[in-house]
Amino acid sequence: MENQTMLYREIYRCFTPGAGACIDSRSVRPKCIFFGLPGARVDGADYARAALAAGARLAVVERDDLEGVEGVVVVPNAREALQQVALLHRDTLRIPIVAITGSNGKTTTRLLTMSALAPELKVGGTVGNLNNDLGVPLSLLDLQPGIDIAVLELGANHPGEIRVLCQIARPTHGLITGIGNAHLEGFGSLEGVAHAKGELFEYLKETGGLAFVNGDDKLVVQMAQRVHMGCMASSYTRAAYRAQGHLDANGFLSLEFTWAGRQYVVNTQLAGLYNIPNVLAAIHVASYFGVEMPRVVEGISQYHPENNRSAIVQRGERRLLVDCYNANPTSMRAALESFFSLPSQEEKVAILGEMRELGSASRASHAEIVELLREHPDVGVVLVGKEWSGLEGDYPRFDSCEACKDSLQSYLPNGALVLLKGSRGVELEKLLEIL
Repeated sequence: MENQTMLYREIYRCFTPGAGACIDSRSVRPKCIFFGLPGARVDGADYARAALAAGARLAVVERDDLEGVEGVVVVPNAREALQQVALLHRDTLRIPIVAITGSNGKTTTRLLTMSALAPELKVGGTVGNLNNDLGVPLSLLDLQPGIDIAVLELGANHPGEIRVLCQIARPTHGLITGIGNAHLEGFGSLEGVAHAKGELFEYLKETGGLAFVNGDDKLVVQMAQRVHMGCMASSYTRAAYRAQGHLDANGFLSLEFTWAGRQYVVNTQLAGLYNIPNVLAAIHVASYFGVEMPRVVEGISQYHPENNRSAIVQRGERRLLVDCYNANPTSMRAALESFFSLPSQEEKVAILGEMRELGSASRASHAEIVELLREHPDVGVVLVGKEWSGLEGDYPRFDSCEACKDSLQSYLPNGALVLLKGSRGVELEKLLEIL
């Protein structure tokens, strides 16, 4: 073990702040460290020479046959090496690190928070959707020199994963966006989800960190109470901010709130009333770190949704509400209820992909969504994915996006308002090619 620790330190001595690390030889940057991880189909070590030729300073691999190749470092476990090198880098950072997790909205909340902080602070954070035991180390190593604060996203689908990620990222502050029925296949129950997400609060309690507590989510509050956060918590609620949200004529969320006796309005470029807690979280975190409220409002208003999350897209006469990066029963219901409430003269059509990773709860969860749809017969519906089969309702159903492409146009009036919502694996974004 001592020899391995020394080896990790030797690797870190070759690390160039700002150059980062990568696990894909196609994304090599000059002076970065390439970690060639073995996979089910591809062994990253096969690309060690290519990574070095592309400018990587080191290639860290597990393959003994590459021992002695200039620039190659052979380790017992490349994944562990990546995590340990990231941990060494974390030890050099003297900045607040805010960790964000939750069942819904963690990516949007993370990006909103970064935008709210950005007008007055130099902000770093998670790269893309790199939020697992590989992504968090890569994001840490990608933090640029001179930043004032970092916001990292922690994802998990099994108990214990958040704790592992906390031990790598060592957050000083943390936020759980909300707790809902997501990844039930891995967590087993809603209570299991709550305890797994609550591992973030447990870590902060143990290390003297501070939790931002969504006081409007009773399960988040319970997790804070379970670990006795006490004065180590900063709570926020819609009532405390006197927050009122509405959708404008184009479907964008506008939020009115009060801070220090003054009223503010932030006009976002987000779709959906379900984003109110995400915006409020960003406001609360940024104000805690001293960003002046007018600048917070400015930063949030300039945030543009990305990666098919809560975006409004105009395609000819059609308006598309694209929120198909992920879905679970909680987020699906929230998206639909917001969609139903949107004032519009356009015909509404919901294209819904199946919700995955729900385990034994899948059938009942899909049935509940169908029951909600049946309460709104004026809204057109197209269902994509096998989990919808056999449920009530006379709706067009297709096993995949490819299967519905040819006939989809017949279900969509030219001037329709269309919601796309489904799990990432359904790939509903492929339908944007024809809408």
